[in-house]
Amino acid sequence: MAYKVTNKLDQRIKLGNIIFEAGETKELNEKPYSDKFIVEEIKGKSHSDNITEEIKQEKKPTKLKENKE
Repeated sequence: MAYKVTNKLDQRIKLGNIIFEAGETKELNEKPYSDKFIVEEIKGKSHSDNITEEIKQEKKPTKLKENKE
């Protein structure tokens, strides 16, 4: 499923590793559950028709792992 996601704030927002400028719209594969975005489902479009960005969560090392390295 593809979603048209628009940043509705007047500032830059980071969603996973994707950065949205103020008012910027992007097409994503996953639906963000944040009130900072306007999300519209794109109907009639298959997943393979368009290259879309995927939300990837950054993995941050915990303090325990930092101490071991």
